[in-house]
Amino acid sequence: SFTSLTAKAQCVQMLHHPKPFLFTVADAPAPKQIYWQNVGLPHKSQQIGFLAAQLLTAALCLFWTFPVAFVSSLSEIDSLKKMIPSLEKSIELYPWIQPLLNQLNPILIVILKMLLPKILERFCQREGHISKSALNASLLTKLALFLIIQI
Repeated sequence: SFTSLTAKAQCVQMLHHPKPFLFTVADAPAPKQIYWQNVGLPHKSQQIGFLAAQLLTAALCLFWTFPVAFVSSLSEIDSLKKMIPSLEKSIELYPWIQPLLNQLNPILIVILKMLLPKILERFCQREGHISKSALNASLLTKLALFLIIQI
């Protein structure tokens, strides 16, 4: 708590310590923007959470192709018939199964795309961001990088 705005501005502009990460100063977020679960976390926990979130995001980028490939394979009915011989008989008896399998692929892809921000948000929450705006900025950065890597 500072006694004047000038003292606060001077403190923000000063170099406090020659060792980085020992003492950092940032403007406080608005009370509605505070993510209370991360308030008071030790710096070491924040660093470990940040590293874990980065590693989990990288692993997700690498392994995301497996569920997407599986979902995409569901729309290829000829390959499904080869893998599951009883499917051909079922399609002959119930012809509505084939259009259902064709429409299942886009629906499941959309569901996977809806789950992605929720998963990445959990990773970002572990990074130790104090404000919700910083958490959202981290989430958008991860989503953008994810989409660049995947496309």
